[in-house]
Amino acid sequence: MNNPPNNQGQPQFQPQQPPPGQYGPPGAYPPPGQYYPPPKEGMSGTKLALIIVGAVFGVLFLGGVLVGVLAVAVTPKLTEAKTKLEAKQMGDLRNSLLNIAADETKKQKLRVREVKDAKGEEFWMQALQHEILDPGLSKKVVSLNSRTDSPLGPGQVATAGGTTGHASYTAPKGSGLLRAMSLKGAKRCVVVTFNSRNWNNYPDAGVPCIWSDSDVITWMKFEEAQRDWGITAEEWADPAGKLFGKKAPFENTYD
Repeated sequence: MNNPPNNQGQPQFQPQQPPPGQYGPPGAYPPPGQYYPPPKEGMSGTKLALIIVGAVFGVLFLGGVLVGVLAVAVTPKLTEAKTKLEAKQMGDLRNSLLNIAADETKKQKLRVREVKDAKGEEFWMQALQHEILDPGLSKKVVSLNSRTDSPLGPGQVATAGGTTGHASYTAPKGSGLLRAMSLKGAKRCVVVTFNSRNWNNYPDAGVPCIWSDSDVITWMKFEEAQRDWGITAEEWADPAGKLFGKKAPFENTYD
């Protein structure tokens, strides 16, 4: 095909039209004067899907790693804060028990048959029912980290006696409460601690203890119990059967 000359007399290039159907249906090729090169081979849908899936999994993996790192960093702080709140709650219980000794009416109620014979969890229920302890304390006789116990409902306090699953702490026998709380020196004892259901609520911290001769709530680990009181691993693992009501310093408190 001959190209016509331009204004300078040189042959003028005229782009040829691609044959019909090469880059699309007939009539779909570019208008005169334009030329569209053949399209490059694009990325297949399968490859694109694989890249997207890989990116999603990458984001999820990094997110999981981040969550794990945060959990490792934050969990000990949360546990520490909770043990402090647990000790404060037990401090409130201790103050309530001390108030019994200063209240003649409450001391008289300790002689009621249902109360004087009650010990451990049953003591807390009877003390609440007979208003030796303020009914509002029903929430505080449940450990903050208990997986087995729940507070008494509003209408349950009046008939609390005989119920279970609503107290997480040990207690002396009603008739021996005031004596246990007065022991000093070599006879000092644990008046209140976790009962057997809640013994392992804080594995790293141990068990919180209300002592007969101290106004400070302390945490006892097995190592301390073994060193200071000669408690064996077998005994520590079975507090209801081998410690409560049997071995110092837990001989005056019951499950």
